Amino acid sequence: MEEKQKKEEQKRIARECLRNFRLMDQVQEQFMTEDKLFYSERHNQIFDGVLYWLSNKPEWLEKVHELEQEYGVLVYHAYLYHATYGTVLDCLCVPSDLDAFEDTLEDSKNGIAFIYAINLSEPLYSEFGYGEYKPKNGGISKTA
Repeated sequence: MEEKQKKEEQKRIARECLRNFRLMDQVQEQFMTEDKLFYSERHNQIFDGVLYWLSNKPEWLEKVHELEQEYGVLVYHAYLYHATYGTVLDCLCVPSDLDAFEDTLEDSKNGIAFIYAINLSEPLYSEFGYGEYKPKNGGISKTA
């Protein structure tokens, strides 16, 4: 599969993941039509899943673009939370490996996302992994 087709397939998978996580329609539409990224943030137990444009934080958006360039992933949403080990931006993404596309889609049906967790406080602690999320206030909330 050539690179352009791969990117189109990543975007298709991302669209389905956004639907599976039941993100607000506006989030899905703007991602698909404008490549606009949103992030959900947890302020406290009540204000969790609050949506913001990632472009409000240009330095974070730049980190996301660097991630996409370096690893060939496609980030479709992010989740910001504050932990004892730093402020973390989980970047929900479609991996670059074609063989993982369908697994990514299936996992999203169960609330699980392939992520790159960017530790904004301690960048050395950033890593790939998986996170579990549920719909909340139009965005998502991390459950594990």
